[in-house]
Amino acid sequence: MFLIFCYIIVILIYTYGSFDSIPLNWEYFIAGIAIFILGWILFNFYLIVLSFFVIRKWEKLEKNSISFTELRHDFDVIVNKKYDVNNKNKYIESSENDIIECFEYLIMKRFFFIPLFPVFKSFSFRKEMNFSIYLKKCLIEKLRLFFKFSWTSWILLLISIMFWNVFICDNSVKNTLIFLMIIPFLGLLFSFLLFLYTKNFYRKIIEPINQDNISDFQDVDYNSNSAFQSMGYPKYLLNLIQDEKEMEDLNKNVSFLHINFHQRPPSIYENLMIFGISGFPFLLNLIQSICIIFIAWSVITFSKHFNKIEDKYSKLSYIFLIGGCIIYFILQGFLSTLILKYYTIIDSIEMKRNEKCVKKMVNNHLYHSGKISEQIFKNFKRIYFDMKINANHEILEDQIFNNINNERENELSLTYRHLQNMIKTCVYRYTKKNDENAVIDIENDLMPFLKTLGNNLTNSDIEFYALFNSKF
Repeated sequence: MFLIFCYIIVILIYTYGSFDSIPLNWEYFIAGIAIFILGWILFNFYLIVLSFFVIRKWEKLEKNSISFTELRHDFDVIVNKKYDVNNKNKYIESSENDIIECFEYLIMKRFFFIPLFPVFKSFSFRKEMNFSIYLKKCLIEKLRLFFKFSWTSWILLLISIMFWNVFICDNSVKNTLIFLMIIPFLGLLFSFLLFLYTKNFYRKIIEPINQDNISDFQDVDYNSNSAFQSMGYPKYLLNLIQDEKEMEDLNKNVSFLHINFHQRPPSIYENLMIFGISGFPFLLNLIQSICIIFIAWSVITFSKHFNKIEDKYSKLSYIFLIGGCIIYFILQGFLSTLILKYYTIIDSIEMKRNEKCVKKMVNNHLYHSGKISEQIFKNFKRIYFDMKINANHEILEDQIFNNINNERENELSLTYRHLQNMIKTCVYRYTKKNDENAVIDIENDLMPFLKTLGNNLTNSDIEFYALFNSKF
């Protein structure tokens, strides 16, 4: 919205000619802002679509990751088929990778749900909690931060533009075209290096699963004391526990920059990241800067240098540049999504828990549990009233409203005189008929009628009341 607001102001200035005395190519300037806004919106939309598939993958892993015992049994079956000479199934490798992904997801979930330092943690989570909801909320939070321009990204963008204008812009068309072709490859190279770094950092938490270590993890009750004794530890903590030398080195190599900047020494987990706790936002700002520079590259290419390249070479350069931009757009978005996926995990694990997203996960679980409880309650109500309707004795209409003296005989509690008067008044206001024949049609009028009383009904409630329409 800020960029669109700036774009509108520039168009107004150009239209009224308020600053025509300034030696500025306003056509290039307006076209550049428009391409930048359009490119950034399209890139963000592309990231959202790819992130949706990442979330769907987490939901699938949550559904399939039930227990270590079942996954281990499936893994053994596939391994036996793999070494079977008579078996020629082409999808064995794919099935094995799917089980390994589920196994790693379940390990990550257990490390998160059971506190690594239970003495200093207030609670552990139940196994029924949906861990994919927590990861989804964290990924959405990271996307929001990614879409907002940070001051680091603006500085890197300005430095890149100044470097281009000073050292490259005045070169020949051939040299300019060479540099325009190099920039995308540099962006993809840096993005790929960031992807390798985030994935390598993820492997410090969850080690690769194979036949040698798949039996190290056993099923436990998440909210029991035995869970703290048999859960194991992440790879980075396990190395410190087993090797005293690494623990001594960790205590010696305390970052004084971190102590002075954050007023505390880094945690064991933060010590793994470059620049400590500051490395997490730095990593996000770096990938954001790479993507913004890609958009700026598109602006410079198509608003300033495109006509010169087309005049010198041919119209085939038009197809070449657009095709290269599309390929770069797809690859850069794909790598950025993978980086954000691993970054979300390493920035949201148990030792760096996002409490805001934890509360959202718990509230989501309570909401769905409440819906299930409400549905069970409605079903029992239907069974109860069906039993009352099908009873041998008949319920007379006079008993419902006119049995004033014995209020306990009416289980619906409609024998209070003031309630009867209030209901009759509201019926009159709705039907405009002040007589005993005024009725409310259940299917068509009950929902809007009860809205006048401050009550809202769902379609399920209407079906529930329509069940008794013929009986009463």
